[in-house]
Amino acid sequence: MICAKKQVTYWLYNTLATVLLLSGLFFLPVLYLLGKRYSMGLGERLGFYGREVGNAVKGSRPVWIHAASVGEILSAGHLVEAIKKRFPSQKILVSAFTHTGYLTARRVISDSSVIFFPLDHPWIVNRALFTFEPSLIVFLETEIWPNMLRLAHRRGTPTLLLSGRFSKRSVRKYSSLSWFFRGVLENFTSMGVQSDEDAD
Repeated sequence: MICAKKQVTYWLYNTLATVLLLSGLFFLPVLYLLGKRYSMGLGERLGFYGREVGNAVKGSRPVWIHAASVGEILSAGHLVEAIKKRFPSQKILVSAFTHTGYLTARRVISDSSVIFFPLDHPWIVNRALFTFEPSLIVFLETEIWPNMLRLAHRRGTPTLLLSGRFSKRSVRKYSSLSWFFRGVLENFTSMGVQSDEDAD
């Protein structure tokens, strides 16, 4: 019963994602008129990556580190340094969700490839995973993307949550759909959180 509910919820989630995606395409000209802050990285968010990024990590099975915004990006910088120190030849791909996070990553993590995180639609996520073929995906703090986690799990790509934290508000939100998000969280290979309260 829970499995059937989860499948139905994924179907509803992806149907809504498709409707929003198709609706959003009509607003693309407006985003370009609003300037770089809104138009930068639209292609990458849709799963289309330039030759420069693709060639930089092609065939290297990079470690993909995702950090949503500026604070998480600064933490990601320390993680990249630690990985590079221990595994100098390891290629690293860093993604950000916000415009300021992306620009910060380009500035402070200059020796790694930086992209915008793809929208959590199955077609787009599959395209990104096929393009980069990561050996590991690391999510910092509370980044829970159902399709990315599910499709990475299906491909056998390990996924880690590091420095995870759950506010009371987010706990209430996830608890209301616990039969769905329990399955989503099970796609994580391992989860590291900030406190015992977060773990509970």
